[in-house]
Amino acid sequence: MGDHVKVVGGSNHVGETGMVIRVGEAKDGSSKDAAGDTTLYIFSDLSQSEFSVRSTDVQECADVSAGLERLGSYELYDLVLLDRTSAGVIVKVEHSSFKVADLVSPRRLPYSRDAPV
Repeated sequence: MGDHVKVVGGSNHVGETGMVIRVGEAKDGSSKDAAGDTTLYIFSDLSQSEFSVRSTDVQECADVSAGLERLGSYELYDLVLLDRTSAGVIVKVEHSSFKVADLVSPRRLPYSRDAPV
């Protein structure tokens, strides 16, 4: 616990950095999952939220992720048309999707080169 790590594989958090805040425990009290990997709970530098990954998917680092600002032809804070009557603003760019805020609720939209967001 307390190590600063970067996710290098195995999850949709690849590239994110953060601090290990706890080590997960299985129901039997051990810290390993069925595959024998330890689950780490990480507090993200970027999103300021907690997520979990297997210990084999991280490496210790001093870097702090800056986050993505562009995916395809779209950028962070672009105004996008969601359907014929509603629009939203891209509030987070991830590796293959966007988080879009509109008047109803935040949405996660997958990115596709063929279909406009």
